[in-house]
Amino acid sequence: MNSKKIIFVITDLNYGGAEKQTVDIAIELKKREWDIKVFSLMPISPNKNLTKLQEYHIPVKSLNIVNLFTFIKSIPKFVSHIKEYNPIIIHSHMFHAIILARLTKLFNPNPLIISTIHITKEHKNYFIDLFRIYIYKLTDVFCNLTTNVSISGYKRYLEKGITTRDKIIHIPNGIDINLFNPDSDKKYKLRKEFKIEEKDFLWLAIGRFSRQKDYPTMLKAFSYLYKENENTKLFIIGEGQLKEKMIQLSWNLKIDKAVIFAGSFDNIPEIINIADGYLMSSEWEAMPLTLMEASANEIPIVATDVGDNSKIVINGITGFLVPPKNPEALADSMKKLMSMNYEERNIMGKKARKHIEENFSLPKIIDIWEKTYLELIQNNKIK
Repeated sequence: MNSKKIIFVITDLNYGGAEKQTVDIAIELKKREWDIKVFSLMPISPNKNLTKLQEYHIPVKSLNIVNLFTFIKSIPKFVSHIKEYNPIIIHSHMFHAIILARLTKLFNPNPLIISTIHITKEHKNYFIDLFRIYIYKLTDVFCNLTTNVSISGYKRYLEKGITTRDKIIHIPNGIDINLFNPDSDKKYKLRKEFKIEEKDFLWLAIGRFSRQKDYPTMLKAFSYLYKENENTKLFIIGEGQLKEKMIQLSWNLKIDKAVIFAGSFDNIPEIINIADGYLMSSEWEAMPLTLMEASANEIPIVATDVGDNSKIVINGITGFLVPPKNPEALADSMKKLMSMNYEERNIMGKKARKHIEENFSLPKIIDIWEKTYLELIQNNKIK
């Protein structure tokens, strides 16, 4: 068994926070001479995550799971891949991949199993959340270590008893801070391209249109702001099932001329330069990468105080935090940030970048992962 062989298995490779973080970790480990192979449960379509893995010659394979039947059928197929590759660790991400990885222990007990949970609760539906918690408990016997990207998630899952205290730890997300640098030339070009006037204060929001992101609260807050000051716009990057409803809501609130539904962008480090302030209205979060990315690009933030947002945004220092589902409070903090002069916002942005650099830079997080792998191998006396 090769002591530096790892299989990463994830539910899918679409462009989301968990997927991006998994790909970034895999690539950084490959740079440090770990032998990495990536499996996606769902079929893979061409996207930036796949391209990045291929650029670093990391093998990627899909198990083509689309329903429960194909999930069950995939177990012996995945076990066969594991026996052929012979990894020392299987590192699984997201619920379905976590359960699949754990079930392989029934047929091949050798690899160590790590389960990384990227959220604070499994589902918006109480009963589905409860069911998944139960499945975690039931399969914990097949897992060597569970990790959560957020402290709030770590505490919640520990309280729910999905495992014992000695088998769960918190390892935060990290970003490559060198990808993010404020660029005034790019800002000018982007704002010209999207017809954003120099006098307009531009708010940026990034995230799929889902209940979790609570765009109704964001749009209502922006409407309060817009009634008082029309020299502001909201630029939303993302897709999702609720997008059309949010477009309709912007019409109903009479802010449609000031809200830009920009669709999706592959190059976030570039497009993020367009913003004067970053906005998040989520009802719940774990440890959102978008807040880290905005901070790394020296953009002050107004966000809801959920999950580990308070670990990323230092209230009053690098941005402002408000209670969730409170458009009035969100609007008040947006006004507060807009009332600050350029120099004050610039100082806030520089403090935001420094905070990310000191606490959540990707190399530091990879150091933690390497230490965790090696300690797990040593504690299980695997050579």
